[in-house]
Amino acid sequence: MATSRQAVPRVRRRRQDPVPQRPVRLLELRRLLRRRRPPARLPARALLLLGVALRLPRLAADAPRPPRRRHVVGVDLEWGEMDWKTAALNTILGRWGKKASPEWNISGELCSGFAADKTDWDNYRDINPFIKCDCTFNNNTLCHITRLRVTYLDVVGQIPAELQNLTHLVDLYGIEDFSS
Repeated sequence: MATSRQAVPRVRRRRQDPVPQRPVRLLELRRLLRRRRPPARLPARALLLLGVALRLPRLAADAPRPPRRRHVVGVDLEWGEMDWKTAALNTILGRWGKKASPEWNISGELCSGFAADKTDWDNYRDINPFIKCDCTFNNNTLCHITRLRVTYLDVVGQIPAELQNLTHLVDLYGIEDFSS
């Protein structure tokens, strides 16, 4: 019996590319790693990202570190606090169309000079507007604005909402005839 060879059409299957067409995002990589059943293959980019992510903490640990100084952190916190107080005070005066007195140190530490000394503010009647600070907080390293004097400035309008940012303000002198 003669066997005839029948031509069987062969279907070629395309190989699937292990690298996806779009870039792998870190969240997708995390999802792939969190699966209970590990995936058959991780994309090459994902493996590279994973290798870099695992290596970074070691590289950072090997780098020399500067010596730690505790007082530097405290100074940074104080400057940050004074920055928003300075901004609040400048905003308040700006809404009234006024500028800070030249005696104030607006660019540097706000609670310095006349504002921080222990003398009564009645001794400085010619400085208007004027603030006084209490620098006894946190072992005499932290200052808060406690008094604000604005007299005879012909200010018209509402009391600025930024006054609520000065949380230690106990004396607001000279505020008269404001509408609510």
